[in-house]
Amino acid sequence: MEGHEIDKWQQPDIADFVRQLVDKWGPEPHEYGKLTNLFDVLDAQRKSGLLHQDKLSVLWEMFGEAMTPKTMQGFVARKPHGYAGDYEVIDKIYTQKVSHDIRFSKWDFFFQGTSACRAVRNRKQYFIELLAETVQKNENTKILNVGSGPGRDVYDFFCLYPEAIVSIDCIDLDVNAIAFSDTLCQDYKDRISFSNRNIFRFRTMKRYDLVWSAGLFDYLDDRLFKHLLTHLYSLVAGNGQLVIGNFSEANPSRAYMEFGEWLLLHRKSEKLKALAEECGIDPNMIKVGSEPEGVNLFLHVEKS
Repeated sequence: MEGHEIDKWQQPDIADFVRQLVDKWGPEPHEYGKLTNLFDVLDAQRKSGLLHQDKLSVLWEMFGEAMTPKTMQGFVARKPHGYAGDYEVIDKIYTQKVSHDIRFSKWDFFFQGTSACRAVRNRKQYFIELLAETVQKNENTKILNVGSGPGRDVYDFFCLYPEAIVSIDCIDLDVNAIAFSDTLCQDYKDRISFSNRNIFRFRTMKRYDLVWSAGLFDYLDDRLFKHLLTHLYSLVAGNGQLVIGNFSEANPSRAYMEFGEWLLLHRKSEKLKALAEECGIDPNMIKVGSEPEGVNLFLHVEKS
């Protein structure tokens, strides 16, 4: 179903389509576009006030077990760790986790194939390449990884570059994320530290060649964004840089994510640059990159 047919969805059509998918345990690839369009319609109806929370709750129930933690989308929606985008969700996206149960695997293939999930996996690769470049330019490189989540990105980096001379400090507010990543990266503990800390209260005399935050800023309003940017920028060494990931407004998966109550603050590249400038950063020291999907943007703030 094309985007211009968006008004043709009626409540009975929505209910019938969902039931059809549930009856056959999920969508087939040729139905991905129609299902994505359905989420776009529901999002438009919600934002216009035509679809209230009680009706959304009914729709959730219609999905049955497909909207429980047995599927990726249900795991996101039900938030077993108490918050959206938790370390387990991110790690399952990184590793393209799909249920072995045929009743749920189709839903997981749909989830993992979304632009947002591809962008998250690209984000990991973006960080690995950035790490490699930073290590190549600096002796005894020091890295700060803020909101480090499952630690899969640094683990994969060391698998590729086992001899890298680098010290990586990883900070996350979730103690379970720290425990998970600490176990995952056990073989590289001589070069990685994991700390269960609140980054807003984090203080150190260290200065880092690269300060990286993959997804934390997606959840911060502009005031907190600028407050944390300023704090992290103060931890960057001379000739180093701060790199902040943020989902772009050009996110085709946004409606699907928000149906599952995974709510992010999407921003344009111009907005990211403006926020950095409002922190007193020289515009010449600011640039914005992107992963191949164009969904995840990266604000680069260099220090002379």
